Amino acid sequence: MKRPHRLGRRFALAGAVFALLLCALHGLYLFMASYTVEDALFRRRLEDEARHLASGGLSPRLPSVRHYRNAAALPPELARILVADPAREEFAGQGDRHYHALRLPQGGWLVSEVSSELVVRTQRGPMLRFLLYSSLTILLLTLLPGGWWISHQLRPLDRLAAQVKRLRPEALPARLDEGYPNNEIGVLAQGLAQSLQRIRGFIERETRFTRDVSHELRTPLTVIRHAAELLQRQPLDANGRAQLQRLQESAAQAELTVATLLALAREERLPPQPVDLAALAETVVLRHAHLLSNKPVEVEVSLLPGWTVSAPAGALDILLGNLIYNAFLYTAAGQVVIDRVDDALRVRDSGPGIPPEVLARLGEEGAKGPDSPGLGIGLALVQRLCERFGWTLKVHSNGHGSLIEVRFAMAS
Repeated sequence: MKRPHRLGRRFALAGAVFALLLCALHGLYLFMASYTVEDALFRRRLEDEARHLASGGLSPRLPSVRHYRNAAALPPELARILVADPAREEFAGQGDRHYHALRLPQGGWLVSEVSSELVVRTQRGPMLRFLLYSSLTILLLTLLPGGWWISHQLRPLDRLAAQVKRLRPEALPARLDEGYPNNEIGVLAQGLAQSLQRIRGFIERETRFTRDVSHELRTPLTVIRHAAELLQRQPLDANGRAQLQRLQESAAQAELTVATLLALAREERLPPQPVDLAALAETVVLRHAHLLSNKPVEVEVSLLPGWTVSAPAGALDILLGNLIYNAFLYTAAGQVVIDRVDDALRVRDSGPGIPPEVLARLGEEGAKGPDSPGLGIGLALVQRLCERFGWTLKVHSNGHGSLIEVRFAMAS
């Protein structure tokens, strides 16, 4: 299991990134405001000189301001820019010179070379250092006090997560929502507590059900087995003894199936044992042979003796029983083949196949075709068995029969 990410760290990191973005935005606004104010001061000065000239002044009062009456009077450096763009107010000249210009209504320009008066340019370094230090300070304040505050707020969530991680179906806590704040975490804890109460009820009812089923099914099966043992001591003809043997085998198989299904429901460990698949397949074929009565169906079991699988015998019996039962039930004519390809057991039939809509829902209980006389449980049970014991199940069907393949984890 991958180590979970800590929400507190993510929130603190997100806060730090947000703080840095705000600092960067603040720095951008600071520089924009500084340049805007500086440019406004230079423009205000040129406008004052323009009013002075309009009121009869012969020349600008400030020595840094020059009055050019027409384009011909402009120096080449200024003419190259102002002739092309007469309304230009700010531009850079050669070297480090920097100009501000104002187009006069009566013609001509007022131009001021302001490179020696630029304040923001000379203060960019100190301003950047101030922004850097202030950003680092804000970052530390975000990570340290802010991180502690976030961790403090998420501490109940961490405690809830730890409690949920320690949950076990056999030992669910009576109360999970005690000691949590009245916020979203408390609401989550209350919701989990209510769900756990329902789950506890389901588990208790299922435990009682499996216990009752175990008793109610095993008791009549035991009675049947004892009755068969008593009948075996009685004088019977050959047909009677054959029916009695079939009864004994069915009772033993039913006992094994009930024990296996109950152990699976309780998640109990089923001890594996070496099972000869060829012998088991022959037994299951004989058990379900009545399904082929009056059907022109040929059954071929191509399994060599000695192919053993280490698995619970009851689980293998249920798996093969469902696969062969379905093949016999749905095959009206043709062939049913049970063989081995590589390390996979295959059951192939020439029946009508599995409808695509049912094949897409394979593994869901109740998934069956409209003409199926079954309950749609067999293949779902087979898939659960494969998932439980690590076997691989593949189902192929194209409307002209079905091929079901089971590859066992440990086979020889």
